[in-house]
Amino acid sequence: MSVAPPSVPDSKGELTTGDIAPFDDADLRLSQVTVLESENAYFDLVKLKDVMVLPQGASQTISDMIVGKTWDAELAGEIISRNSQAFEIFAQAARKPKFQDPAADDPDEITPDMVYPPITRWRDMAGLSAIRALSLAQQGNDIAAIDEALNSVRVGQKIQESQATTIEYLVAMGMKEKGLTAVQRILATSKFAGDDLLPHIQSLGSSYHNSNDLVVYYKAQYQVARQSMDDLAAEIAEGKSEALDTFFEGEVNPILTRRDYYFHPNKTKALFAEWARRGIAEVNKPCGEIYADDQRKAPLRQSEEYLAMENGIGQFAFDLGTTALTSVRYKKCEDDLLVSATQALLAVKAFKSDTGSYPAKLEALVPRYLPTAPQDPYDGKTLKYSAEKKIIYSVGDDLVDAGGSTGDTWRNVPDPTFVINF
Repeated sequence: MSVAPPSVPDSKGELTTGDIAPFDDADLRLSQVTVLESENAYFDLVKLKDVMVLPQGASQTISDMIVGKTWDAELAGEIISRNSQAFEIFAQAARKPKFQDPAADDPDEITPDMVYPPITRWRDMAGLSAIRALSLAQQGNDIAAIDEALNSVRVGQKIQESQATTIEYLVAMGMKEKGLTAVQRILATSKFAGDDLLPHIQSLGSSYHNSNDLVVYYKAQYQVARQSMDDLAAEIAEGKSEALDTFFEGEVNPILTRRDYYFHPNKTKALFAEWARRGIAEVNKPCGEIYADDQRKAPLRQSEEYLAMENGIGQFAFDLGTTALTSVRYKKCEDDLLVSATQALLAVKAFKSDTGSYPAKLEALVPRYLPTAPQDPYDGKTLKYSAEKKIIYSVGDDLVDAGGSTGDTWRNVPDPTFVINF
């Protein structure tokens, strides 16, 4: 590939910089956070790396056990017997009112170079917790089983509501999914009275219909992008950048000699700021509408196209960064649906335990079991339900109600569907 940098002289025959002046981004700045150690789940979670025992090579089997593909009683017994201290620490973290990584207390410290705590171990711990919950349910200890499964949801939600980085936010949602999947399986065999489930139904209400965690997420990602552009500007000023050199097939060094044309730091920061502000403005917008809007965005361009435009490097950094960051918004939609559907399943279970039959419609769960009908995050309306088919489902991102779908997982079907198996 060989593309000559365009010549764009100004009226004096010199190359114009074309950048904009620094702009006011005070609305996107995070605040300093202070959480007492005694109230911060972080300090419990970091202890897990020294006491948690994940049997070697067991990760996939554990995942299969959680979703019901198999059950290995020997492995479950080993997990439970070797992790008693870890379960106690995890439960203690779930009881703490907040989570905050001390490294992100100061917003200026939320940078691409942050040192992360052992967060993947926390996701593993959620898997072990789910196995213990399912084992308790098999023993008929239903109340303890649900409480154990929900520990992962409580911890994950606190992480999401903190000044989390992208990877922390994703891990938090993964933790919640393991716990909520276990809850749904426990309902199949449990013998709860309706009143037993009410506290759990109510607690899940705070895990969705919650826009503040997304607001904080967008601000935190803007902070990282802002710092990343400063770092990139420093690299380019030195005439080097390994990341750009890879994308532009080794031709980036001559390009960087025309950096005033190809990279405008403030203009690029403004692109990220516009992205963050739009995301914040749309946190309560139905997911289906957001998905439809984003489909109109141009995909990542070929390298030649970036080299043919002013601020091409800045545009490349923006396109690449926001493609990954926007995917988190879609995962949040799935996270909200899983919480909403699980809450609805709990309420239907409570209704059936009390009355001996299924509700005719989900609105019948209000106000005894739910303050409002469970919401479908994709269209903003009530989740779809069929007592005859024994399913609860969403219209999905295409917003087309197909009457529910069948498939291996709720994620991979047109209408994400949850079976009522009790």
